[in-house]
Amino acid sequence: SVVNACDACAGLSLGEYVALVFAGVLSYEDAFKVVKVRAEGMSAAAAVGAHGMLSVVGLEDSVLEKIVAEAKTKAEASSSSTPIVCDITNFLFPQGRVVSGDKAALDVVQQAAQAAGAIKVATLAVSGAFHTARMESASQSLREALAQATFNKPRVSIYSNVTGLPISRDTPADDIRDLLAKQLVSPVKWEQTLKNLLADGKTKLFELGPNSQIKSMTKRISLDAWKTFNSVDVAK
Repeated sequence: SVVNACDACAGLSLGEYVALVFAGVLSYEDAFKVVKVRAEGMSAAAAVGAHGMLSVVGLEDSVLEKIVAEAKTKAEASSSSTPIVCDITNFLFPQGRVVSGDKAALDVVQQAAQAAGAIKVATLAVSGAFHTARMESASQSLREALAQATFNKPRVSIYSNVTGLPISRDTPADDIRDLLAKQLVSPVKWEQTLKNLLADGKTKLFELGPNSQIKSMTKRISLDAWKTFNSVDVAK
């Protein structure tokens, strides 16, 4: 079957836990326990201060990086709470990025990105600046939950959000735990993950879940992979 023939997997952000269960690293029970702690920690961290996430499409990284740096400087100059957090946190596809951080800086990024000619700049419907230092408290509570979970050797490779590189059967369990804790405070390298999957010969791709966002992003990276990409709505 297709499932048995699969020899690699990956999941974006929360989806990484689905990949870990699929690969046999975590049991359903342990995965749900860990994800519950992760969600509670993220919610608590998001409730402290005013921050969020902004989708920016159509700018070169060098341009967006300059905008983000200038936004942090400007926000810090007019704020008593320093340092200001503002970072590119999701590398989804070429010129498809998400910026996360404090609202004061995001407002500046939004205006500057639009002025620089971005195709799309939109506030995401999320409660906080995920994958930034604002999630440090959540990362610490997650580490504690991960320490209690049993980690098995992967039956297939899992490509990490943090590195974009595969976790293999030889990767120590504590290294996987560390990557998952870091994921909450680190950029998600999804574009690099897809490029590495394809470079490693994983060209027959399947997306599990509703809609087809991953397939759409793949089109920006490889037309050949996109043409044979299958989206499987597991709810049907």
